[in-house]
Amino acid sequence: MASAVIIDDDRGMRLLASMVADEVGCRVVAEAETGELGVALTLRRRPDVVVMDYRLPGIDGAEATEEIKRELPSARVVGWTSSDDQSARERLLAAGAEDVVDKRELDRLRQVLRAWCAEA
Repeated sequence: MASAVIIDDDRGMRLLASMVADEVGCRVVAEAETGELGVALTLRRRPDVVVMDYRLPGIDGAEATEEIKRELPSARVVGWTSSDDQSARERLLAAGAEDVVDKRELDRLRQVLRAWCAEA
């Protein structure tokens, strides 16, 4: 079974992303509320998939994605943001995220996670 780490500063959003991951057969192995903690847990747990918020306390999602991809290039990162700011999407993609999903589009997150977790 594929594994995932959820990184979001909002507890409710972490719960929602975890429920979607579980629903599509991806086991959540860690959750983090800051970019720094998310990087540390990802490098320790070595998941197949990371769901990454953009706006985080401390380092933002783009910086955290860069660190994760540098140390664990096999991890697939999906940016997950409520920001309508196009630069947030661009920064996440430039940092190594393979896709960016709007938090209001749960079906899209479900599709991405289903596909990626099936491939892992």
